[in-house]
Amino acid sequence: MKQLLFFTAICFASISNATIWNVGPSQTYTVPSQVRLLVQDGDTIRIDGGVYANDVAKWVKRI
Repeated sequence: MKQLLFFTAICFASISNATIWNVGPSQTYTVPSQVRLLVQDGDTIRIDGGVYANDVAKWVKRI
């Protein structure tokens, strides 16, 4: 039981450090490539629907 509680606490601790990045024409970051170097493992990137012409981003983190 103690192991289960410890595992659950570790999972919640890693989730609480995650950041949600919003990308879109009306957001702080207007193209996906602007957050490419800012994201960390476990972060979430929300990209508004639209056409992001001439913008390429390669994700190397586990998001």
